Amino acid sequence: ATFIFVLSAIHPDKIVDAIQKIYKQLRPGGMLFVRDYAVYDLSQIRFGPGSKLGENLYVRQDGTRTYFFSKESLGQMLEKAGFRVVDVEYHRKNIQNVKKGICMKRTW
Repeated sequence: ATFIFVLSAIHPDKIVDAIQKIYKQLRPGGMLFVRDYAVYDLSQIRFGPGSKLGENLYVRQDGTRTYFFSKESLGQMLEKAGFRVVDVEYHRKNIQNVKKGICMKRTW
């Protein structure tokens, strides 16, 4: 199964439950690939005052919530849900906006 920017939209208190449901649906030996927001991503740094709801948990202007994972927190959540964690890594990418002359540092 592949989850791209899915788990970060779930409240941190409910993420393990959601992962457990995924675990139960996978065939024996099945794998889960997760790509999601990581701590210190540009989008986390850009949140304004009053947007922080908790540790690494923010609310957007439209009311949706976004959680930013550390490698440790995601690994612990996966293990708590029953997965055997093979690897958890950050993917960092600098995206250049040539027109505006800025570099956007992204972390997933």
